[in-house]
Amino acid sequence: MGARWPGTYRDDGDGSPPTLIAPPPSQIIFKFMQPETDYTFDVQACRTQGTTRACSDVRTVSVTTATEPTTQPSAPAPPTGFAVANIYATDGCIDATWNPVGGALEYKLSLNGNPYPSNFEFNVLMGTPPTRGDWCGLNPGATYTIGVSVCKAVGVNYVCSEDATLTASIGG
Repeated sequence: MGARWPGTYRDDGDGSPPTLIAPPPSQIIFKFMQPETDYTFDVQACRTQGTTRACSDVRTVSVTTATEPTTQPSAPAPPTGFAVANIYATDGCIDATWNPVGGALEYKLSLNGNPYPSNFEFNVLMGTPPTRGDWCGLNPGATYTIGVSVCKAVGVNYVCSEDATLTASIGG
């Protein structure tokens, strides 16, 4: 199925239209745009009801990004309250939580100082970012340093904190 963005859809594989399971956002944040640059976006609202799809006229929106500040903004503080919630030795997983950070656009996970590849690509487009993460596929009997950082918009910049870290061992 081709992605019908925004919103999250479920494809039942029976030839019927995909079902909306998470509503689209009321705002969209674009990252990594260049300063003092003109951008043009085509925007269209669509609604599917049964097998009928109705869409508004396409509206073109033009914006010019602001001048880049001469000093870079400081990064936000790392999330607080970072703690292990559960360790699942048989599954090789560590489940941890942290306190929400106001204005967070996303949280990034790390494992032993490296970005942690996961299905944790939650961001503001999906609503409030979750404050819980799972590190899985870990070896029983091993000790790991897990981390979480918060990313926020600061002026026209997108900045991330240093990691909040903790060390945990998988039983084995």
